[in-house]
Amino acid sequence: EPKTSTVGKDTEPAEQQASTAAKEDEAGAKGVGHYIGRSSHLKTLSVMGESIEWEEDFLRRIHEFRTFCDGIADNRSLERLLLRDCYLTDGGALTDTRFVRFCVLNDNLRSLELVRCDLGDVGTVLLARALKLRRNKSSVRRINLYANEIGDGAGLRLVRSLEGYDGLSQFSLGKNHVASWTCRALEELLAGGPPSRPRLLAGPASNLKELILERNWIDDAALCVLARGLASNATLEDLDLKRNSLVTPVGWTTFASCFGNPNIALERLDLTDNCLADVGMMALGGALTRNTSLRVLDLSRRRLSGEPLTISAVGWTSFFDGLRNSSAPVDEIHLRGHGIDDERLGAITNALAADASGIKILDLSDNPRTTREGWRRFFDACLRPPASSLEGLFLCENDLTDDVVRDLASSLRGNAKVEAVDLGENPDITKAGWSAFARLLCDDADVDAASSSNHSIEYLGPQRLPADLARLIRLNKRSDKREVARTKVLRHALRRGTRGVDRLLAMDRKVLPRAFAWLARESRRTRRKGRGGEEEEEEGRAGRAVLYEVLRGRPSLLFRGGDGEEASGESSAGSKRRRSESQSGLGRRAPLTPVRL
Repeated sequence: EPKTSTVGKDTEPAEQQASTAAKEDEAGAKGVGHYIGRSSHLKTLSVMGESIEWEEDFLRRIHEFRTFCDGIADNRSLERLLLRDCYLTDGGALTDTRFVRFCVLNDNLRSLELVRCDLGDVGTVLLARALKLRRNKSSVRRINLYANEIGDGAGLRLVRSLEGYDGLSQFSLGKNHVASWTCRALEELLAGGPPSRPRLLAGPASNLKELILERNWIDDAALCVLARGLASNATLEDLDLKRNSLVTPVGWTTFASCFGNPNIALERLDLTDNCLADVGMMALGGALTRNTSLRVLDLSRRRLSGEPLTISAVGWTSFFDGLRNSSAPVDEIHLRGHGIDDERLGAITNALAADASGIKILDLSDNPRTTREGWRRFFDACLRPPASSLEGLFLCENDLTDDVVRDLASSLRGNAKVEAVDLGENPDITKAGWSAFARLLCDDADVDAASSSNHSIEYLGPQRLPADLARLIRLNKRSDKREVARTKVLRHALRRGTRGVDRLLAMDRKVLPRAFAWLARESRRTRRKGRGGEEEEEEGRAGRAVLYEVLRGRPSLLFRGGDGEEASGESSAGSKRRRSESQSGLGRRAPLTPVRL
């Protein structure tokens, strides 16, 4: 701003300065774009935009970006192009035919991602035209058009422009406005279409693996059309239908029928934030009895205060009964935010306790209505060996208390399968609760207790843990569990108090060399430098400290006649002389030979 109130002469330099800066920015954008356009080695280009508040700044940046895209349109070496938060229509770069030529003529393009670029119907139709005219269609592997305000009609033209893209494996239309017309085109995409049209991606060369349709305007009729295409498809492995709120439980019942096809290859299904209710859950459980491919099922919801529970204990029981009788290898289920209480958790507990399929990952986060008694029954039935098959349990945002955490730690004793227990965002857990897990990971009562502690849990959530518990978690992440057990014995069982040292001193003399070799080998770990050099040095100090305490308790072990008894046939004077020499360090020392285990 000018420092004086005079308008004419003082404001002119500021205007000229702004104009000069704009020209420099435009020249810089054009130069960078020209350099990229002439490059023959550049493989990946990512441009991240930002929100623009002022209209004059908005127009200037749009012009700069269009100038930039004029240059990169000549590039023919790019394999991956990502434009995020970049305005491409209504005067933006996509209205320029040179950018369309880039999509048509670049034979090396493998991934095209236009995320939150405000394509709209106009930009989508132009992009569909470019994809239809593209020379090398088989090179494209991924198309991501997330959050671009794409309407149903434009989505129809876009999907039909993918005819001949047999190499396409990932296709995303998430967070747009596609509905029945686009789903009809996707049915042709998945099932091959009517006889008058050639097969799109359902032929022998089809490679479509992932389809994302989250947060669209899909209703019951559109979902029914999509289900027909899915039932005839043998390649799709990942389907994302989260947050399609227009679909009713009746629509999900119709959709569930597609799982009965023996040729379906679907492995991951995301139904987050959808209204299934008891009817949908029963239909889904019944469909799972005929499914042979599903591995991951996400039924999470965003919990709202005062929201009624839409799935009763009967619905959960019916669903898990179908899952138990299914031949599908389902090993991961997400039930976040369903407001599960004791009754509903009891139904899930009864089903999981008798589940022979073996669920490995279970997400029960954001279900704070369950009481301590409900959690205790669940822990006892699903975590105590040998019936437990869980490897990961997520319990975030459940308002867990120290008593619940102690019950959880008690149920995990002897369980060597669970590797992760996420207890994040439970602010009521205090140091007393975490100490129960510290005792679970390393019980320092004696050597046996330390060696038989839990060595498998490697994750307890993103929160800040007490220092001693964090060290034990880092220790458990090591792959060699025998070394983990040895380290816990050295650091905790043998160094805290004298009970462990007394047990070593009470060993038979024939066993002591092996014990010394075990301790000494742990000390030699410090000579190897690695990524965990600091902790290895601590282990070395621990081994030497234990050796020091043992030899301090019985120093005669270092010399001949180390059992402390007099040799037979020797005079008392000679023994006194040798004891005097031993104490002065001049006696003859019998070397110890460590036994390599």
